[in-house]
Amino acid sequence: MPPLTKLILSLGSNTGQKENMENAESLLRALFKQIRFSDSKWTEPVSIESDLFLNKIAVVYTAHGLQQICKALRNIERKCGRSRSLHKNNVVPMDIDVLQFGDAKMHAEDWERGYIRELIQQMEEPEETIA
Repeated sequence: MPPLTKLILSLGSNTGQKENMENAESLLRALFKQIRFSDSKWTEPVSIESDLFLNKIAVVYTAHGLQQICKALRNIERKCGRSRSLHKNNVVPMDIDVLQFGDAKMHAEDWERGYIRELIQQMEEPEETIA
C-alpha cells in the first residue's frame, strides 16, 4: 500500500451555504472514506462584497496524488453549482482549497486568517476516548 499523505482542505460557501456545505461534505465522504470535518464557522467575506461565508476544514490521509485530488475537488465544486459566471459576480456556491498536502502548505494568506487557524486547531485537538 502506498504511503498516506496528510491533506487539509478549506471549504467555503456564500450562497445556499448550509445546503452546499452538506452536499460538498457528502461528495467528499464518497471520495475519502476516513475524512474528518471541523465545526462550521460563519465569517465576513474577505476582499469581495457578498453574503456571509460558511466555512469548514477537512482533514484526511490519502494515497491519491495532488493533481488527482485537485481535479476531483474542482468536480465537487461544479456539482455544488460553482461556475465562472457566478464567481465573476461574487457568488461562490462552493470553494474547496488545498491548504496542506504532506509537508507543503498552500494559500499562505489563508493560514493567517483567524477562523482558519481556529478550525485547524480544533482538528488537531486529541479526540476524546471512552474510558
